[in-house]
Amino acid sequence: GAKIFCNLKSVTEKIRELQKMKRGKLSIGALPGEINHLVSLQLLNFHDKFPDIQIKLVGLEDLYERVLKNELDLAVTIIPVQSDDRVTVIPLYREKFFLVVPDNHILASKDEIQFEEIHNLPIIMFPQNHQCRKLVDISCSSIGLKIQPKIETNTFESIISLVKAGAGATILSKTILSLNDTSGLKVINIVNPTICRQVGIV
Repeated sequence: GAKIFCNLKSVTEKIRELQKMKRGKLSIGALPGEINHLVSLQLLNFHDKFPDIQIKLVGLEDLYERVLKNELDLAVTIIPVQSDDRVTVIPLYREKFFLVVPDNHILASKDEIQFEEIHNLPIIMFPQNHQCRKLVDISCSSIGLKIQPKIETNTFESIISLVKAGAGATILSKTILSLNDTSGLKVINIVNPTICRQVGIV
């Protein structure tokens, strides 16, 4: 957590160097959910330093394309493998995804699980257009599997409460887990393949 905030602070400084401006508008995109939450916290600091700069923060999924089209000044998002040379990419952090089950689950005694073992579990996931879900789907297809979620919901609060209630397991990023109350849950390392993403600024 602290490392992420430290990285975002350095981004604030980079923005300041880029802008050298005392007033104006800055439109920033962030992925809905945990990344938006992180960016919102940082923007308070930014606003204290630059009270005359108007900030518009939007939570969207297709951020990369919007920066390319000049609809946003910058975005905090998952960095695509292939980057367009019209944008600058500043990597912030890499993070892993974990399997999350209730404490009393049959798998709760495990510290790691093979990805293919997840295939038969009832899974609660974000909808298909969500970046986290896309990442999981790509990892699945890389080993010839497809996850059919039992329940799809678009907020991590509802995913976590459903898992706590015993409705199924989920796959969530380290950031989401660190921002939420995970008491009553067991977080298990996923291997073969490990699901990882690179978050950064474009």
